[in-house]
Amino acid sequence: MTREDTLLLLDILKKEIVPATGCTEPVAVAYSAAIARREVSGEIVKATILVDPGLYKNGVKVGIPGIKERGLEMAGALGLIAGDPSKSLQVIENISGEQLEKAKGLVRRGMIQVCVKGDTPKLYIETLLEAEGGSVRVVTRDRHLNAHVVDGSNEAASCKSQSSEPDSEAKAIQQYTLEDFIYFSDTVALDDISFLEKGVAMNLA
Repeated sequence: MTREDTLLLLDILKKEIVPATGCTEPVAVAYSAAIARREVSGEIVKATILVDPGLYKNGVKVGIPGIKERGLEMAGALGLIAGDPSKSLQVIENISGEQLEKAKGLVRRGMIQVCVKGDTPKLYIETLLEAEGGSVRVVTRDRHLNAHVVDGSNEAASCKSQSSEPDSEAKAIQQYTLEDFIYFSDTVALDDISFLEKGVAMNLA
């Protein structure tokens, strides 16, 4: 294994191990909703959030740190009301009481709808937001933060054609064997993976 191989595996590790406010499934939904909200102004009319079956199963009743409410509808509502996309997977950190009440109001009035979308990539979120100032569509594929504003008229065909394609990192990692990973674990410099200690400490906390 070359130094370039080691650097590639370290880069993948660093992208996968990032701080998140709670479970990554509802946080990714909040992140998608926050990006959608950033794009349109005016009062929210309706938000429809489509997710892959696995994400729905893992996130439908999961808790959100700091509040009693659970689930993907509340995560989407918090993303719309209080989300800060610049904070990545900590997008809904430090929610105020006023913001929580506004988010609960959206859910209570049925303005947030979460549905399962079949025939999707392994990780898929699609947020369709309607507001007084216009509408927007945000699609997330393969990675929790891989969210992009898309053009609705052209995206359906490209989405379908790409649904079975692995992302570039998935392709890259497939070139290695179990023996390669063991060698990497045995030989990588401890200073290069010291960031893992922060993740362990955060999870224990």
